[in-house]
Amino acid sequence: MPMLYGFDKDANTLSNFPKSARGGDEGIVTIADVDNDGQYEIVTGSNLCDGGFGFIHAFKMNGSGEATGFPLRPQGFSYMNGADLADVNNDGMLELVSLSYDQTFSTTDSAIVNVYALNVPCTASTVLFGTYKGSNSRDGLITASTPPPPAYTVNGTLTYPNATHTPLAGVVLTLKNASGTNIATATTDISGNYTFANIPDGNYTIASASSKPWGGVSASDVLLYRKHIASISQLTGIFLASGDVNASGDVTAADVLLIKKRIAIIISSFPTGDWLFNPTPVSVNGNNVQMNFNGIIYGDANASYNPL
Repeated sequence: MPMLYGFDKDANTLSNFPKSARGGDEGIVTIADVDNDGQYEIVTGSNLCDGGFGFIHAFKMNGSGEATGFPLRPQGFSYMNGADLADVNNDGMLELVSLSYDQTFSTTDSAIVNVYALNVPCTASTVLFGTYKGSNSRDGLITASTPPPPAYTVNGTLTYPNATHTPLAGVVLTLKNASGTNIATATTDISGNYTFANIPDGNYTIASASSKPWGGVSASDVLLYRKHIASISQLTGIFLASGDVNASGDVTAADVLLIKKRIAIIISSFPTGDWLFNPTPVSVNGNNVQMNFNGIIYGDANASYNPL
């Protein structure tokens, strides 16, 4: 039998409505994304009890059917009680709560509180219109809309690439999207940890900046760079990159000369600045991302600098 009608603002019946289901609706409706598909559903109870169990329906806003996993079947009748949506157990996820009755009309009649885990993040946008004891304003037309996309966390630890992996605290990190726009900032804590929260799917890079002073560079580092240039012993990765102080893209005698001049306090800076960081590009695609990376002083080939 018809139980749910849909009308536009001019009282015209919407396509795919009315919806027929087991029983009619004597309660009230809630509009929310209950299956995490990015679209809102119309949630309503039923005045029918079949085999001792009632019905809680979740119809698509376009009337094309019900959400996956619906209808729910609470024990007893669920009429006159709409579905309430909240994070009941404080786990960050949405639950559906409904009151039902055995309705035996006897001294053993029972009321049951039903709680269903929906596996949907509990955010301010998940529930568009919650009517049961939540809003009595009944303030007009409900327009179908799409919730914002889900968001994730990008986190990790920033350390100095020495034997003890010393944490780098107080480094300011900026998350940039593929267009180079700043999306979020974070500062590493005393353990070198950082977190970017509420990050949508996409490709990102991390820019890093430290105010820790330059130091820890000595003749031992110069020797390591010279041996690399002479192909006596090779440096790799961030240790090799730390020698490119003139930003030429390679380590040459010109870099070694600049490092020697800075050790001798003939110059006070490098064209590259004082710090080198090696974060890799970040791709967020439906999951949280963890990325640990290093920072090193330019010219510190043996990572002897103490960043504390």
